Amino acid sequence: GLADGLCALAHLEYERDPTGAAGRAMAGRVRQAVAEGSELCMVSLAQLQLQGAYLPRDEPAARDLLLRAAAAGNGHAQYLAGAMLLSGKGGARDAVRGISLLEQAAAEGVADARAVLSAAYSAGDG
Repeated sequence: GLADGLCALAHLEYERDPTGAAGRAMAGRVRQAVAEGSELCMVSLAQLQLQGAYLPRDEPAARDLLLRAAAAGNGHAQYLAGAMLLSGKGGARDAVRGISLLEQAAAEGVADARAVLSAAYSAGDG
């Protein structure tokens, strides 16, 4: 939709000029796209918050955004949210929910999710 288009435009502008000013502008556009419902930008905004790039570092807010995007079926968000839940990053550890999201991401073809699942199973989770 229109919000996802805004998100894509923000990323293109940033790639063309990855300076601090362009990064801050991109972060603002990504926030706007999230406010308009862009699932794609939820993942982007969460990653910016996790990195502390152009926005203050905020793991709990990033985890919440990823959980929203995961609930909408975004495989990459399922992977990232599952890993956060499994490790307790950004909030309380929830291995059962984390494994479930990682399994969903793996079913969507997210290779990194399979690797995290393998390690989790070896560690006795799941």
